Amino acid sequence: MESKKKEVNTITVLDEDINIYYVYNTLKQQIYSISKLIEQKEKRLDELIKGPKDVQAQQYDKVVKSSGNVENIHEFFKELVALVAEIKQLKNQLNEKKRNKGEIESIVRECLELNPRNLELRVFYLRHVKGEPLKKIHRRLRRFNAFGEKVPYNYSYIRRVNTIVIKKMANNV
Repeated sequence: MESKKKEVNTITVLDEDINIYYVYNTLKQQIYSISKLIEQKEKRLDELIKGPKDVQAQQYDKVVKSSGNVENIHEFFKELVALVAEIKQLKNQLNEKKRNKGEIESIVRECLELNPRNLELRVFYLRHVKGEPLKKIHRRLRRFNAFGEKVPYNYSYIRRVNTIVIKKMANNV
């Protein structure tokens, strides 16, 4: 029977290994995308409610047929109601994704409490969850040298560990 090598920093759920870096990164990207979509929809909603922006200067070479008059009031209200419902749905999705992201951050913190010497997980948490620069992480993290003294990790080593984390965040392996 061939034994399958377990990946470091995966969580086993229902006999499946889940790459927490990949899941966290995917949630961050989804949160960003949904936030941008909400901004676009809210901007369109403002345009519908307030009407077109004030004209600051007249361009005579281009004639634009854009009046603030509403041609069909029923279509206007239909679009307004649909837009409000869509924004509400997107905000619910955003809140759910943020809640999931918070749960993963909590799991990572718990894993760090159980295994504080896991350098890869510490770099992931400090760099990608807390957003600290690698230079600060390099100065903050310590290891024991051959003489039992606490010394900082080499900056290039911290960068290599971060590169490994980034590769794992990009691939669901």
